[in-house]
Amino acid sequence: MHIERKIDPSTQDNLSLTVFAESPPMSTYLFAFVVSDFSQLEGGDKISAYAQPSVINSTEYALGFTRDAIGHLSRVFQRPYQLAKLDIVAVDDFLMGAMENWGLITYKTSRIVYRKGLDRTEKLQSVTKIVFHELIHQWFGNEVTCAWWSYVWLNEGFTTFLESYILSQMYPEWTLMDQFLVNEMHPVMERDVLPDTRAMTKEINSPAEIAGIYDFVVYPKAASVIRMFHWLVGATAFDQFLVDYLTDRSYNSSTEDDMIRVLQRTVDRHNVELPPIEDIVKSWTHNPSYPIVTITRDNADSASVTAEPGKTFYIPLNWISKSSKSGRDWMTNEEASKTIAFKNVKSDEWILVNPHQYGYYRVNYDRKNWDLLTAAMHEDHRQILLLSRAQLLDDALALVKEDALKIDVLLYLLNYLPKENDLVPLKAGFKVVRYLHRTLRGNDLYVNYHNHLVKLLGQVYDRMLLNTAGDHVAKLYRTEVRKIACELGVPRCLQDAIGMFEGFELIDPDLRAAVLCGAMKGTENYNVWTTTVRRMVYIVRNFEEKRINAEEFEDILYGCGCSVSEERLENYLLLSLSTTETLEQADRIKMFNYIANSGVNGTNMALNRLNTDFNTIKRRYGSTTEIVSNLKYAISTPTQLQEFKDFMEKTTDPTLQPIVQGIYDVASKNIRWTEDNLPSIDKWLSGAANAAPVISKILLLLVAFTTVLRYLH
Repeated sequence: MHIERKIDPSTQDNLSLTVFAESPPMSTYLFAFVVSDFSQLEGGDKISAYAQPSVINSTEYALGFTRDAIGHLSRVFQRPYQLAKLDIVAVDDFLMGAMENWGLITYKTSRIVYRKGLDRTEKLQSVTKIVFHELIHQWFGNEVTCAWWSYVWLNEGFTTFLESYILSQMYPEWTLMDQFLVNEMHPVMERDVLPDTRAMTKEINSPAEIAGIYDFVVYPKAASVIRMFHWLVGATAFDQFLVDYLTDRSYNSSTEDDMIRVLQRTVDRHNVELPPIEDIVKSWTHNPSYPIVTITRDNADSASVTAEPGKTFYIPLNWISKSSKSGRDWMTNEEASKTIAFKNVKSDEWILVNPHQYGYYRVNYDRKNWDLLTAAMHEDHRQILLLSRAQLLDDALALVKEDALKIDVLLYLLNYLPKENDLVPLKAGFKVVRYLHRTLRGNDLYVNYHNHLVKLLGQVYDRMLLNTAGDHVAKLYRTEVRKIACELGVPRCLQDAIGMFEGFELIDPDLRAAVLCGAMKGTENYNVWTTTVRRMVYIVRNFEEKRINAEEFEDILYGCGCSVSEERLENYLLLSLSTTETLEQADRIKMFNYIANSGVNGTNMALNRLNTDFNTIKRRYGSTTEIVSNLKYAISTPTQLQEFKDFMEKTTDPTLQPIVQGIYDVASKNIRWTEDNLPSIDKWLSGAANAAPVISKILLLLVAFTTVLRYLH
């Protein structure tokens, strides 16, 4: 709250009194105060930023955006910001990252500072989203708060969705609602099938359960489900619902039933034809995970549909065809299977169910339809909707991992990537590339498959070099392509990185991580290593330098982990355990994880250190839960699995004992999957190699033909 008055110090005790205005009705967890000697930056409209003197000017972007965003949100919600002032405070050591205290929002310093021209485009987007998230909370969470922790997704789910949804109105060129699919929804769908997932609405009875409720379910899972609700009711009705909901529950608490009641009322007023809102909503909020819908086309004009699990969710079954036919059906929570009709669709046309992946579920098809969709992606990928290209890649990967789809379908689908130049499908494709790269390393087939990936990514990289656009998304696109190309060792990327490293101070911030990784991976020149490590140590020893150059420091940590030299990785691991350097525990953990994920040698090194020097690791890193959990994706060979089992059987750490068996099971499953699929991958690679010369000849003919035409003109 704002200051009402100050009483000067008395002559006796030298104490002053500050009297603050009375707050509106509010939740106690939103109360905060800050005592500091920070510098202040005023942004107008009684909005101020507070931070350490060395970074106060770097809060200027967040401060200006806060002022503009408050005005925009007031117009969208048709309700003014509730208080007379708003302060934003940058705190160096802040576990939560950000907190929406009413009128006094606190952020971890690295989450709020941004320097144009010195920080990545990705950082600009990240700072904008984090600041906007906390500002939305001033309405969703503060003015209207959940009645009990069981419904905390009403606070966090709506805020996470609206963060991208409303920002897309302010910055449509950032395509944040497209990015939502690969940044929020796809990662959470991968997590939402694990045994420990739960429903969005959950009974909470203890303080420990309250602390544990703030997880992936109430943030991206709930946001993804709300995205589906937004699509079902339509933008006009949904926007009105936001206003109606805030008006109905203003300065009050809300339950799931309150939200449903207001949404049903708004839907009725807008004449949107849907099954009862309560039936739809609660089927998704009271059940964990999501369904996998299988489409089997019986003939040209119909298909049988099954869902697993069945009789659980209200599933909207929208579809489109190659000839632009479309339709919608429903599978209710009382149906395990049904038949849907495809009117006027030919048998040789592809059918795409859940276009744009608005529904929070995955789709599997019969082999013929998968082949038709894959052929369309290769023929002209633009005939498949942009978001659905990402959807097909991510669904195929998830289905292959569960042995519900043959691996060759995914591999053929992935081969279209050199034609793709949109950020969202590429990120989905790169997720597939990284999974296969990580899972297959250490096997006899790895070299052949890695060579195939390098050729594939080399074509993607060459296409990227032709894109010189200066817009926001183009910069993100180039960053993603360069990073994965250098990670996997694309020769041209490594050569470019080594060349740019020589002008280290002039490296574009968007390219810095890829350049450092590529230079580390692409040369034996010891000067590259020593120069980078010296810079890292300098930043560590000068805290002000780290506060100012936090992004550069993060890129250095990542880049050093890209080295293929066992000696350098060993030195890097020893540095993470050093007592002479004042590394934060979070930095030490990142260093260990980068080493463990760097390749077979790095994983071996990490496992060996865990088995032989666990107590030192625990003293230096503080927590070992994250580094041990990370190993479930790094382990790729039976020998590594056995070494982890040795560690598992002898650990007495009470924080690890509950989780090590689950980590072992995941790693074991991945290795079995690899062994089962190696013959199919080998066969596919042989076919791809045989097809390559034919493709090359066709390309040569096209180039020759184009050249002739150019001369004729």
